[in-house]
Amino acid sequence: MLQYTLLNYVLPILLTILPIAIIIILWNRLTREPEHNIFLKTVGYFLLSVFRLNIDSFSIPVGVLIGLLMANRAPRNSSFKRSIVIVGLCCFLLSLLPIQATVKGWLYPHDQMSTYLVDEKHDSVFYQITIKGNIEPWYATMDSQEEKGRELYKQLLLSKEGRLSVTNERQYSIVIHQENLPGYYRDRSKVRMYVSDDYKLLTVEAQDTFTYFLTTERFQQLFRELKEN
Repeated sequence: MLQYTLLNYVLPILLTILPIAIIIILWNRLTREPEHNIFLKTVGYFLLSVFRLNIDSFSIPVGVLIGLLMANRAPRNSSFKRSIVIVGLCCFLLSLLPIQATVKGWLYPHDQMSTYLVDEKHDSVFYQITIKGNIEPWYATMDSQEEKGRELYKQLLLSKEGRLSVTNERQYSIVIHQENLPGYYRDRSKVRMYVSDDYKLLTVEAQDTFTYFLTTERFQQLFRELKEN
């Protein structure tokens, strides 16, 4: 899948190449005095500058502080070495930004059901659907080998983002366990949803966020039939 390749391979490679490219530009553009092992020292200053001290969720750029101190005291090429340390500081600041999460949100938007469920072309995927009432004692289960399971899954996938006023948004719970998932969907092995009391509103819970969808008429019919049987 293209999105999976972009997120897990292309993006990390680009973020790795970027500082290397900047260092190469600085190496070619900045004036340096002759110095023994200057290339190895350049690599060393950069590796030192990206070192950080993590305390709980707080990061301290210890390597940058040490690198700047060493660069200022260096007898030769002090300005060049400070520039390398600044590149490391930029990498540190860049790592604090939610780049991967932002790109992931672009590639897999929360308001599309295809982010959570797999379309029909991935016929090797096995899933089990478990439905239960959150107020009344009612329970139903089905899987991808049953016609009603495949139809219900398909109708869930056809749900569109939207919201309407209902008496109880979480009258029923749906938990879908998925196996043999391709690429990105591997972290969607368990998807939790809620269905409203009139079967028209679907709430998807993922990573502590809730997204609302409007169900199809066919889904409402299928759910009603499940309740009556």
